[in-house]
Amino acid sequence: MVNNTQDKQGVSTGIKILARYTTAGGIISILISLLSLAALLGTPSFTLLFSFNAVISGIGGILYIAGTLFILKTHKLGWWIVFVSSFYQIGISIIRLLLYTDLQSRISIAIGLAIQVAILWYLSRQSVKNIFGVTLQLSYFFLVNLCVLTLILPLVNLPPWFSPPEWGKSIAFRVLFSLVLVLLSFLMLGQNREEIFKRVKQRFSSAKPALLLLGGLFLAFLLASLFSFDINYSLWGNPVRGGGSVTFLSLIAASFLVFVFFSQKHWKYAWYVALTTAFLVSLVAIFQWQGWFPNFLKSKEIRPSSTLGNDIQLGIFLILSLFPVLVFFFKEKIGLKKVLYLAAFFLFAFVILLTGSRGAYLGTLLGFSYFILLYPVKKLWHSLGLKLLFFLLMLVPAFAVYYANTHDTMPEFVRKNTTLYSIAGRLQLKQFITEEPRFSTWKVGWEAIKARPLFGYGPENFAVAFDKHYDPQLPNIQYRPQSPNSWWDRAHNILIDIGAQAGIPALLLYLSLLGTLFWLLQKIKHGENALLSHGLQATLVAYIGSLLFGFDNFSTLLAFFFLVAYILHVASKEPENQEPKTARDLQSFVKIPVLAGITLLMLLFNWQYSWKPLFVNAHVYIGKVLAEQNLCNQSFSRMEKALKKGTTFIDAYVRTTYFDALRNCQTAASETLELAQKGRVLLKQAAQAWPYHTRIWIFLGQVTTIVVERDEELTPKEREATVKEAHRYFERAGELSPKHQEIYLAWTKLYMVAKDYEGMLKKTEECVAIDPRTGECWFLKGLAYEFLGNYKEFRLNKKLALSLGYDADKDFYALSNLLQAYGEAKDIGGIIETYEKLITLRPSPQFYASLAFAYRESREYAKAREAALKVLELDPTTKAEVEAFLKTLP
Repeated sequence: MVNNTQDKQGVSTGIKILARYTTAGGIISILISLLSLAALLGTPSFTLLFSFNAVISGIGGILYIAGTLFILKTHKLGWWIVFVSSFYQIGISIIRLLLYTDLQSRISIAIGLAIQVAILWYLSRQSVKNIFGVTLQLSYFFLVNLCVLTLILPLVNLPPWFSPPEWGKSIAFRVLFSLVLVLLSFLMLGQNREEIFKRVKQRFSSAKPALLLLGGLFLAFLLASLFSFDINYSLWGNPVRGGGSVTFLSLIAASFLVFVFFSQKHWKYAWYVALTTAFLVSLVAIFQWQGWFPNFLKSKEIRPSSTLGNDIQLGIFLILSLFPVLVFFFKEKIGLKKVLYLAAFFLFAFVILLTGSRGAYLGTLLGFSYFILLYPVKKLWHSLGLKLLFFLLMLVPAFAVYYANTHDTMPEFVRKNTTLYSIAGRLQLKQFITEEPRFSTWKVGWEAIKARPLFGYGPENFAVAFDKHYDPQLPNIQYRPQSPNSWWDRAHNILIDIGAQAGIPALLLYLSLLGTLFWLLQKIKHGENALLSHGLQATLVAYIGSLLFGFDNFSTLLAFFFLVAYILHVASKEPENQEPKTARDLQSFVKIPVLAGITLLMLLFNWQYSWKPLFVNAHVYIGKVLAEQNLCNQSFSRMEKALKKGTTFIDAYVRTTYFDALRNCQTAASETLELAQKGRVLLKQAAQAWPYHTRIWIFLGQVTTIVVERDEELTPKEREATVKEAHRYFERAGELSPKHQEIYLAWTKLYMVAKDYEGMLKKTEECVAIDPRTGECWFLKGLAYEFLGNYKEFRLNKKLALSLGYDADKDFYALSNLLQAYGEAKDIGGIIETYEKLITLRPSPQFYASLAFAYRESREYAKAREAALKVLELDPTTKAEVEAFLKTLP
């Protein structure tokens, strides 16, 4: 134990030095911040580097000055702030060294870093006992409160940093959790480790079965990641979903730490934070629904998603707070908090209704059925009364479902109300059962589970499993132009998702964990714990019910593992020692270097796997938005900046998003050589990072086909090599997904460009064999016959394609291919007919000009003159060319 007199002497000795250094350092940092902001305001465009420098300098200055003030007033908190801010400034200086590239800046930063390290070392030597001793309790305090702070993350959505929403939240969580681990290391170094081990042992023995299963789930997902098809993708996922097993495993570890270190007092405040977050998330959904604050929030009159970015996840997230807040309402005495709990309950329920998520509807129904029908009451008439109440309450949704499924049209007041009409559509069960593609996706997922039952295909790799076992003959997932039904990266069923991604052992551990938590609650379901245990059981029932038609994201997983830790707390005994005691033997000179090393590792890890990807993705997001607004040059500039930021685990995502931006910006001529050449480079790099993503290989084959077709500078030998290269890409795609017809449709185009019409016919026959219901396969088969001179077979196959719902006359690309066939056959009538159809789809001057020349060749001079004048009307700059053409007409 550290002597209190020594503590006071340590503070008195260091107070003048600290006040001098921290005040000076704070003022300098704030001045740098103001200068950086002034530079920022003086620039015409947003500069990430300046804003970053301004923010960190300002934070550092505030920390240093706050440390001085608190030292003068309270000593303990001031010591903590100064100690932490010193490490903060050192860490920021290291990041600056990585950010700045010019030598002058790096030298000045290095000098400042050396001074900061020297100051920290000097202060540590002056009063090493004080720094460790008086901050031990504060370390515990901040460890607990950082865990509580993570509960507000579902509310955070700040573009471009937190976009996609779950991506930024998972990054922020990993940073906060790394700080928790540093503080835990400080506790382990700064006190008798037996105290922590004793606390862990007490906690473990009180909830041993559930903790063993939680650890088993951790191990199962870790092994599934290590044996994954794509380890990198399993570990980190991609920004679109914001997942990855690193985040998932960190959530499991965080739930264990929360269970070990949280006391009853901590849980009380944690629930306040969690419910307040859910309340604010719900309010944002209401604002979206009503169209309020359109400058800040995206209006969504139908199925708002709030800050979670997805209506399905919003419903699941609120379910995890719905029943706990109802329990707190019943347990609370009359007062303001009781009113607030009731208001929150009705708000959560209403927003769940607005989401239109059938999974959330099912989960809520199952949860309420369990909560009311099995409510723990002793008197029979109370039980009967609750059951009667339940059936009366169910009359309204039952009638709504009955009416929606037995009437072709809704009442007028429903049709006029967009929200009610949308909800009514979600209640149509017949349409859901017959047209929902999820059921076929589950069959594909089951085949994937059978193929790799032990470790699955790896976390985040459901798309790999789906593509491998995809069968277009299953209902509602067959290939359709412009439809995403044939591409799934989630099963929308938690059982299939876990089984396919992590294997059957992980699935059994997950279900066993849920069952054990339910059983632990059942064991204490008596006396004053009865209502709380019952409400938590209802939450588990509702959660698993909602996931039968949905899937988790970061926010829902955060809420779930918070609930897991709370259930373990409720079902176990409180440990004897609530907080760690003061340290022993704190003067050891080993502790500071060890803690500094751990902190440095944390900073480097967060820089490479958190901050740097965050900065890169900010550029990508801005570029993506600019492309959607057709500001293509600005978009490409942003994407290029992202590419220059260096290697990160989202390299493939950056390149595929850049490729999407290129395609969006080339709507009028989507097969230009420029797009193909740039896209080819980007996709080659993306394929190296994500080698199991089928669509990357398909796109790579397509852009290489365009290069073969359009690049006139290729020598015959180079052209032959490029054709072989494109074939390799399609072959790789076919290996990853043998039955995806999109591969064969794109592959057919390569054979056509290479003028291998026998190969084209063979490939279309393979396409037809996979699923004879796909009309486009039949049309391309007919087109192959047209190239081979068999006009009769062409007409027959084109007619068959039309009978299957594929109208080539309304497909620009089909008409373009047909035009090529007519051109090689020198069929002037077919050329004219095709151009007449093309100008109805895209009335461009080029097409009218070609049509005018075709009319002239067929001696239809009046139509040729009319088409030429249309060219002049659409493009007045062609006046000289049009007049010259008109002079050639008789």
